[in-house]
Amino acid sequence: MKNYVYRRYLSYNILVFVLFFYLSGCRNQIKNEIKQMQSQRFNIDTKQMIQTVNGKDTIIHFKKDHILKLVIFTDSTSCTSCAMKQMYHWDPFIDKAYKSNHMLQLMFVFSPKKNEIDLLNKSLKIAIYDYPIYIDTLRVFEKMNPHLPKNKALHTFLLDEHNQVILVGSPLYNKKIEEMFYKIVEEKLGKLQ
Repeated sequence: MKNYVYRRYLSYNILVFVLFFYLSGCRNQIKNEIKQMQSQRFNIDTKQMIQTVNGKDTIIHFKKDHILKLVIFTDSTSCTSCAMKQMYHWDPFIDKAYKSNHMLQLMFVFSPKKNEIDLLNKSLKIAIYDYPIYIDTLRVFEKMNPHLPKNKALHTFLLDEHNQVILVGSPLYNKKIEEMFYKIVEEKLGKLQ
């Protein structure tokens, strides 16, 4: 009986150690990926992307006076239709962007699989989404920014006026990141009405 208890205790300790090692390794990996993102400016070339508002192709004039850009990137390995169903959650942030007098822009960049492009276009027309959406069928965003990590949790980030990363993570799903986002917006742009 003693031997059984000891083995169970040892197994439990090994499991805790492995779990701790794994979690600290993941945390270190995320920290390294964020450092990698911050090591270079992000290149944003919207001319090679399909630009749409309310599901209609349009030309969006990308203003140089944007001080802050919140990039929400959905790559080809993500569920495009799932991301589209979540778009209404961004409404409070879009309201802030409208109130910022073009100083804050939300950039929704979708890079769908080829077989999802029609579905995405149909979804955009049905949803009548009154905010610019960029559809990157040529994977330009990823090619121009090889320092973008594969980790989807890091595909939402805030850029400053020099396209340097100043915040990583989605303010939708993390209260702390949401607080940091609004703090940065207020520091950079002042209090928005």
